[in-house]
Amino acid sequence: MDAKELRQFTETELLGRIRGWRDELFRLRFKAESSEAGDTSLFGKLRKDIARALTVLREKRPEILKGAVAPELKQVKAKEEVKAQEQVKAQEQIKVQAEVQGAAVTAGPKKKTLATPRTTKLKDKATKKMKGTRQK
Repeated sequence: MDAKELRQFTETELLGRIRGWRDELFRLRFKAESSEAGDTSLFGKLRKDIARALTVLREKRPEILKGAVAPELKQVKAKEEVKAQEQVKAQEQIKVQAEVQGAAVTAGPKKKTLATPRTTKLKDKATKKMKGTRQK
């Protein structure tokens, strides 16, 4: 179906068509698994029709699909934002305290890397290869 034809429908009709096409695509997948599907080009046609309808729906009302995120995800994102804000506030307080005391402000403790026997062995191999002498 062309986008011109889809623009003639109302929002509820578009949503109904999208729902119908998605159901048809779902049924077609099961038919394909049981080797009953004859025309496999229907997969692409249905997906493109759904995409066109969603595009037309977004043109009509951009806010209709923006709120499609699950409410649980919104709550999780809000909690993460609150934690991030708290961390920023804590870092600012540390900076202020350090400035008051006259101490140098640092980004945080440096990570110490420990040389394990495995890493030193790999480094030794790499240096020997670079020198051109190969020992086994």
